[in-house]
Amino acid sequence: MFTCKSLLLDHRNKITNLDLIKASWFTEVTNTEGLRKISKYIDRNYMDGVILLNYNDQKIFTYRDWDSIEQLWILITVAIQEVLDKSEGWLYLPDQPAKITFKERGNDLIEMYTEWNDKTYILPEKELLTTLIEGAIQFFEAIDEPLELHGYFNDDLNFSKKLLHRVENQFNK
Repeated sequence: MFTCKSLLLDHRNKITNLDLIKASWFTEVTNTEGLRKISKYIDRNYMDGVILLNYNDQKIFTYRDWDSIEQLWILITVAIQEVLDKSEGWLYLPDQPAKITFKERGNDLIEMYTEWNDKTYILPEKELLTTLIEGAIQFFEAIDEPLELHGYFNDDLNFSKKLLHRVENQFNK
């Protein structure tokens, strides 16, 4: 079972050491009131944040993997589109020379490789892709009102929704 959460960094906190990151420095995007409270500290063009992704007891993305979260979600959805089109896709984290690759393995499994920690995960493909796309949708929907974005990410939201529909159709054959 996957869990996926998006959190924004409150810029009053500066990350200077990856080993000393505090969860309290971040606000989950589904916490509308919390986002409103930190809204004035969020750069709308470069939102530092983190995606926390776990599969059962495996931590795939952690606080150490924080980056420009809105860009990361866009890159993840484009990589998923590549997987659907070409059976593999990849992306680099927005501000780090760290690559993530996805390769279909057959038997409804996908290989996900995270370069920064040299880990390979063999995961259920439909569940991973669905979890990631739903995470992107949740992120773009959740930030719009409290950050007063006025639909700025609607194109990315609509792309993600179409991609989710495509995944559902592909795996329900």
